Amino acid sequence: MIFTFPILLLALLIRLAPFLGREKSVGGVDHWYWCQYVKGLQEGKKVGFAMPNYLLEDGNWYPPLFPVFLSKFPWIVVEKYSHLLAIGIDLIRLLFLFVTFRLLGIEDRWATVIAGLLYATTPILVSYNTQLNPRGLGALMFDMVMVLFLWHQMDPLPLPVFWSAALVLTGLMLLTHKMTTQMFTFTLLCASLIFRQPQYLLLLPGAVGVALVLSGGFYAKTLRAHWDILKFWTLEWPLLGADPLRESPIYGRGASNTAPPYEQRTHLQTPTRKYRPGFRNFCKRLVSIFFGNYAPATSGALLLSLLISPRTFSVEWTIVWTAACLAFAILTIAVPVLRGLGFGNLYLYNAVFPAALLTAWGIAARAPAAGWIAGAMIGLNVVSLWRTLAHLRKQQSLSVPPAVLGAIQQQGEGVWICFPLSLSEYVTYFSGRPVLWGGHGHGFEKLRDVLPVVRRDFKDFMSDYGLRYVLTDDYNLSEIQRIPIPQKIRYSGNGYHVVELMKNAA
Repeated sequence: MIFTFPILLLALLIRLAPFLGREKSVGGVDHWYWCQYVKGLQEGKKVGFAMPNYLLEDGNWYPPLFPVFLSKFPWIVVEKYSHLLAIGIDLIRLLFLFVTFRLLGIEDRWATVIAGLLYATTPILVSYNTQLNPRGLGALMFDMVMVLFLWHQMDPLPLPVFWSAALVLTGLMLLTHKMTTQMFTFTLLCASLIFRQPQYLLLLPGAVGVALVLSGGFYAKTLRAHWDILKFWTLEWPLLGADPLRESPIYGRGASNTAPPYEQRTHLQTPTRKYRPGFRNFCKRLVSIFFGNYAPATSGALLLSLLISPRTFSVEWTIVWTAACLAFAILTIAVPVLRGLGFGNLYLYNAVFPAALLTAWGIAARAPAAGWIAGAMIGLNVVSLWRTLAHLRKQQSLSVPPAVLGAIQQQGEGVWICFPLSLSEYVTYFSGRPVLWGGHGHGFEKLRDVLPVVRRDFKDFMSDYGLRYVLTDDYNLSEIQRIPIPQKIRYSGNGYHVVELMKNAA
């Protein structure tokens, strides 16, 4: 394990690269929401406390373990160094990978180095961890449960110990992250069918019971919110990534409410739309699973596994684990009815750990051409990582300069809406102003008014919610000025504008 520290250091340096010369928060819609949640918990508020400044939601019912975990840190750590917390969790996951090698008897030095480098250079673990997010903590628990199964097969634990540990870890995972829960459910189902072990599925209802007990019943609200999110995106997936104003059926250029359905009008669609109609875009989405800036080496690990002989249970389990993650990512892109489960490429976040473990098995077993395949996998990672870092350098920060924030704070009372919509999190956290935004658990029917596209007249927002101000960047200013409501620009500078909508228009 002599190479553990250098690989951890390399992984840290790669993950810090997006922050060089930039704001601490490079990306992530919910970053400032988590800060607000943690601050409330440290002030003595209960899990799931109301956040009245988010006007387009009914319940703050996200899985609660992540903010509870963060609340145990001193506030100055969360406030000043929050961008390091997600990176820290990811490095703990890498450290657990090295621990797993030791537990499973993988002592080959090259296997350790190559698998560690594979994990360290995976692009999605760099791009996604530029923000506070519960995905990393949920993935760590997912990994721990799956490794527990492996360990139990190699060195059987007393059944009460094994099932107690599995139930607690899975229960904690359910309290941490929705998409990880979905990924784990699919993986466990695949494992129970392939290994003919239906008792594995008992882990799911048992873990729900554990989550209910540990959360004092709050997990029932989380399940309700989970269903609310699924219903929303099952209907709205065609508009994932749509421009809220330019593709609005009310304010979009050339928009009308006549047939064909608005989401199918190709001439109105912006390039950011994830699921543009047509076979070409479908192929683009599938190719991104294998060669996009997410986790391109995952499929290479499965290719390497074909060369491993003999295959022990540990190898077979890791193959099923990796293949299930990859298959679920593909299914949630290729099958329209499953797209409401979340953007498929993000599930590759969970595939990195088993792919690295599978690569270690292949190197340690001296599989034919294993070194060449692994080298190609790391090379593909590095190329994709380079593209990812270049993209992050160009990506707009989800925060505004101090002068813009000062201008916001100088305005009078009233509700705000922001374009990009994601700026709402920053505005309400730092200014305390109410915003037309939500989506933190329950209430997606309200959020449908603005996401994925604006579906209500701004005059309705003014009369129903008291909308008065718009914060917009240069890109969206012309679209705001097209809205037929008297308005006045109160501030312009640093690429942003504060627009007041005049009351007499309502």
